[in-house]
Amino acid sequence: MNFSRWWCGNVRLASKKGELSMTNDFEQIVLRPDAYFEHPSEILAHAEWTHEQKIRALENWKNNVVEMLESDNENMLDTTHQDNESLLTLIKELNTAIRETKQSILKNNYNSRR
Repeated sequence: MNFSRWWCGNVRLASKKGELSMTNDFEQIVLRPDAYFEHPSEILAHAEWTHEQKIRALENWKNNVVEMLESDNENMLDTTHQDNESLLTLIKELNTAIRETKQSILKNNYNSRR
């Protein structure tokens, strides 16, 4: 798969959709993170984003995937069993990333109170 690379602030992003405008900002990215990232770990790797921003992007990605699965269950999409299994695996990975980020927030809050 050929991904185009670009910068958002100081963050380098990959787009599955090809060339992107330099006007894309965090708000656009967070609404459709699946259009910019291949894996949840790529969101977690961005040191410039706050934990809250990462959680927001991950939760939006998860909600988008859940909507896709629901559409498939209503026969609105033409996906295979393998596609659905891949989406379920992605949801598990997103849940793990969200949980780990929330745990990191709690740990940081605990350490700052010491």
